[in-house]
Amino acid sequence: MTASRARCPVAFALPPGALLPALVLSLTLALMPGRPAAATPAPPAAAAPTVRDIAFEQVRKAALRSLRVSPYGKRAAMIVAARNGRHVVAVVDLPPTAPARTVGGFSNADVASVTWISDDRLAYEAYESGTEISLASTMAVDADGRNERELINWNAGDPGATTSTRRRVARLPYGWYLAGSPRDGSPDVYVEHLIFEGNGDFVETRLARLDTLTGDLKPLRLGVPDRVVARVLDAQGRIHVVLTPSGGRSRLQHRQPDGSWQVLEDHDAFSDDVLVPRYLEADGTLIVSTRRGHDTIGLYAYDLTRRKLDPEPLLRVARFDVDDALEIDAPSRRVIGANLVTDGPQTIWFSPRMAAIQQTSDATLPAGRINVIGCTRCETARWYAVWSGSDRHPGEYLLYDHQERRHYRLGAERPWLAEARNAAAAPYSLCLSVSSSRRSSPPRWPQPNALKRALTPRPRPSSDRSARSLG
Repeated sequence: MTASRARCPVAFALPPGALLPALVLSLTLALMPGRPAAATPAPPAAAAPTVRDIAFEQVRKAALRSLRVSPYGKRAAMIVAARNGRHVVAVVDLPPTAPARTVGGFSNADVASVTWISDDRLAYEAYESGTEISLASTMAVDADGRNERELINWNAGDPGATTSTRRRVARLPYGWYLAGSPRDGSPDVYVEHLIFEGNGDFVETRLARLDTLTGDLKPLRLGVPDRVVARVLDAQGRIHVVLTPSGGRSRLQHRQPDGSWQVLEDHDAFSDDVLVPRYLEADGTLIVSTRRGHDTIGLYAYDLTRRKLDPEPLLRVARFDVDDALEIDAPSRRVIGANLVTDGPQTIWFSPRMAAIQQTSDATLPAGRINVIGCTRCETARWYAVWSGSDRHPGEYLLYDHQERRHYRLGAERPWLAEARNAAAAPYSLCLSVSSSRRSSPPRWPQPNALKRALTPRPRPSSDRSARSLG
């Protein structure tokens, strides 16, 4: 099945009072003191760039990256390059009628990731550059830059055992990592402690809930089996299903109402039959990933009451594994999409609304692009974060306004890279075979006939404007 799309002009005109096309300039002014220099005549044509010049431009730090819209769509956070060359966090209100503002960063480390805790507070991770990383910190801060608190510092001392029900910590040391947010309106985040043996072998992960304002730490492992390597939480934030390898076996266990644990599955630790829990939906459906019966990892639904795996996959792709990261609609607690990487990242949407938004982005943005959409309250949101790029374009970030049905460009990751310079390599498409019981996304790669389902690079003219299809 092949989906074609017309070449459509992209409307980037702003509504009255909006400043989004000037966001990069506004962001620059917010990060750097002083006024921009007056316009100067264009310099004479420069000599053709050397291979060294091109290589340097390819690895130069991005000017803009990691766009995230807050849960209720009040703000967007992004990572930008400051004047000193370091990556910092900036926030802009939505709709964007005022300049973006810097809310966090370091003079000797780069911000690597940012995540929203609520519409008014976010967390970010920063690491020292280089091969020997000795400085790393996880911070929380309000969207206006106030109430900043360090959560994790790799140079901090060990706070001691974490088996108590609740205690206050100044900051967590090396071995702790940010593990998401409950998104329940509180200032809390989930943090996990990775435990290793002396020889470096991974033992287990221990989850805790941390108040980013007070430092109150509440471990969630009380009554949970030992050696947990994967787990999912219920709607109340309690660990509900765990995967525990021990003695060469891998067991999927389910918490019972009385607090005991029932073994649902017990397999050899290296068996393709092992089920890895990924998410617990509101109706009690357990979403798992497994290779069972196939040579790639697929996504399946597991009935906890009947202790039975649905043989029909939610998503399975021949020759490609489905990623661990799922797209979740937070209010409904339902998996509405899954991710995989073929010749680039893409999302297969189970939600008709999100499939339609994906189709709109694919049809509206330049042909040949891979367009990745990010959201939290996906089924009701107005604003969506979009990354758009290809093997020829280094990538750019946009905001999609579903109410106005329009995309607004924020800026390119590396605006100094010309798309034409990256056009030497011949484009190609992939032939994929997909099985899904829930898929709503339109196909994105041309589907060959049944005799040509192998992964086959196929050159095509650069003028080919057909959509890539998956079906």
